[in-house]
Amino acid sequence: MNYRNKNFKISLCDAVILLFLAISFVLGGFFFNLYEDTSSKYNFAKTSVDFIIPSPSQEQVETMSTLDHIDSIVPYGFVSKTINKDGKSLKTNIYILDNANSISQTVFSDALLISRIKKMPDNAIFLSSKVADALKTHVGDSVEVSVFNNAIDFTVAAIYQDDQRNVGGTVIVTLSGDLENDLPENYTYSGAYISSNNTDATKKYLSSYKPLGDLRSRDDFDSDEAYEIYLGSRENTDYTQSIFYREAYLSEISTRNDARLFRELITTIIVDVVGLLLLFIWVVVRTSKYCTNEVRKDIRNNYTIKQEQNMFNTYFVAVAAISVIAMVGFVLITKLIWNISLFSVYNIATAIVCIVLIVISWVIQTNKLNNLFAKKDEQISEKNI
Repeated sequence: MNYRNKNFKISLCDAVILLFLAISFVLGGFFFNLYEDTSSKYNFAKTSVDFIIPSPSQEQVETMSTLDHIDSIVPYGFVSKTINKDGKSLKTNIYILDNANSISQTVFSDALLISRIKKMPDNAIFLSSKVADALKTHVGDSVEVSVFNNAIDFTVAAIYQDDQRNVGGTVIVTLSGDLENDLPENYTYSGAYISSNNTDATKKYLSSYKPLGDLRSRDDFDSDEAYEIYLGSRENTDYTQSIFYREAYLSEISTRNDARLFRELITTIIVDVVGLLLLFIWVVVRTSKYCTNEVRKDIRNNYTIKQEQNMFNTYFVAVAAISVIAMVGFVLITKLIWNISLFSVYNIATAIVCIVLIVISWVIQTNKLNNLFAKKDEQISEKNI
């Protein structure tokens, strides 16, 4: 015979607690969203780029690629253009690489990869998350952009976490497919990413660096005198001020954001802990009342401990189910409001702690139930004596 306790009701107090749970979870999602946004400013640390130099010539790229202290140098062209998708448009920063093989040595490192298409398309385009979010696009979608002259339909091949350096996000395309056919004759490199195995040696080498990719010819000037003035000006220019230094950049980011990042993390943890404690207290109070009221009543009605355990487990499953459903609902709310990934660290950690707290409360109340029946057996034994 199956025994089931039917006295399971949601009281006004329960509803209030669940409301506070929802509020704490939404607030926790808000602060976690702030934390993730701040921590994304450190994304450059997940790349192998140590230096970014301006306007190298092809000869300079070839020379630097042979140096022992440089692991890789990836030259790029640059344009600022509008990218379009289904009526949405965004002015963004487009970096043009010679080929797709070197993408992982740029700001789009494998450590920042979010999603990637299985088969590389002919007209591939690679987007940062800031661009993908603005255009509401995913891998495999088609976008249109005029990188040089003609409008070209590109297929989104991969999406990477944004390093937060560029307003409007970052886009990478490669000189292949239709874009290669659209390449202008006066195309030159705008810069190059450098990965170094000895940053001190590379920094020393770059201390005398002068870009030759943007060097103008004599034909651009009206006289020899104007041309010589131009060359003299370039010779006296300190181009180290135009070089991007990873170490200095990350140091500045750390100085600006470490304290803020810590505050947002602590606030997220505190709000989440308060919510989980509310949940734990609610489960313990509900099950404790069950043991206080229903179990004592069932003992007087001569239920066996096995029957009571089955009823209590059924009751507890109902409480746990409400808790889990509430947690899932809160996760979906944070996804809709703050666009927090369903499988984010925040959600996974909260779910694990929630399950652990529910199990702990089950153990506590099961032990209490057993003690009540043990006390009943002791009283019966004393009467028999």
